[in-house]
Amino acid sequence: MTTKHYITSEGVYIGGFGDGAEPPVGAVEVVEPPAHAAQLWLNGVWQAYVPPKAEQEIARRAAYAAEADPLFFMSQRGEATETEWLVKVAEIKTRYPYPVE
Repeated sequence: MTTKHYITSEGVYIGGFGDGAEPPVGAVEVVEPPAHAAQLWLNGVWQAYVPPKAEQEIARRAAYAAEADPLFFMSQRGEATETEWLVKVAEIKTRYPYPVE
């Protein structure tokens, strides 16, 4: 089975169609699906998806609790360095960036 992927004329991903399924009238075929359904197809490429700030805040909080907070408390007991904790905080901020406002 071959699946073909389609967008609207505005670049919004419609979906993949296979097994004889027909896309909506006016749909435009693209070479591959997006990595995230919210991406737009512009100038022949999928634009990067930037999650909303609220979503990134939730992800950061979870990562801080699971990864950075233990290092902080370990640094307080002398079992890790403050630098290790700060490096982890910076890594989390890089992994879950806030959108540019």
